[in-house]
Amino acid sequence: FTITVTDSDSTETDTMTVTITVTGANDAPSAGSDGTGAATEDASTSTATGSITATDDDDAAAFTYSGDATGTYGAIAVDSAGAWTYTLDNSDADTDALGHDGSGTDTFTLTVSDGTDSDTMDVVITVSGANDAPTVATAIADASTDEDAAYSLDISSNFADVDTGDGVTYAATGMPSTLTMSTAGVLSGTPVNDDVAVHTIVVTATDDGATPGASVTDTFDLTVVNTDDATQGSVTVSGDTYDDEVLTSDTSLLTDDDGMGTFAYQWATQDGDVSGATSSTYTIPSCESTAV
Repeated sequence: FTITVTDSDSTETDTMTVTITVTGANDAPSAGSDGTGAATEDASTSTATGSITATDDDDAAAFTYSGDATGTYGAIAVDSAGAWTYTLDNSDADTDALGHDGSGTDTFTLTVSDGTDSDTMDVVITVSGANDAPTVATAIADASTDEDAAYSLDISSNFADVDTGDGVTYAATGMPSTLTMSTAGVLSGTPVNDDVAVHTIVVTATDDGATPGASVTDTFDLTVVNTDDATQGSVTVSGDTYDDEVLTSDTSLLTDDDGMGTFAYQWATQDGDVSGATSSTYTIPSCESTAV
């Protein structure tokens, strides 16, 4: 600055120069406004992006950025220009647990520095869940049961669903008509002789996490084993019990769920079996008319 002095009694003046030296001080940078983003589980692109809009009153300030971190559902990375990228981890258990209507947040603190001072900003990521299908936790083992015996098998523990709060219902195909599958996952009933066979049963587990629900299937073989069914009915004998008369046995009234097979005959008297009398008919010899 130049300062001029003037004499009030004359027009004489003089000047002097004043020099001010201004010494600068470092001004802290500003990281700008907080950032937000959103990501959805199992979406085609499970990322969110943004940047730190750093400013500094000091001319030619050089910035460095930091803040790489892992959150509950994913991780954030910051590059040398201040751009940040959040990547959702779809394989993470916490992410999987978010149902169709579930959500959560990851919050990160990012830092900008000019080498001397620094400032921070927060980035809040909203994570939306998606419906995950049930899974087969343990394959259903093949099983067997006897005919005419009550049978029950609970397969609900063979399935799982990672989504918190999702319910699972069950259905099955390929089983005998004498068996039913409850929506709770219990196969029960009493198979009969007509069910004797190997039945390949397909079990479907469906969740209620969305409409329609997601599902998974598992298959197992149920063998219904034959047991010996008692023959029902009676044998009738026709003919007169006189000498030289022919007696005929009639088995037409007999039934057996296992099939009748081949009959074996043995005629007997009150004294015991008649030797050689092993056909469906018997001719009464003389003097034995009352003995058969």
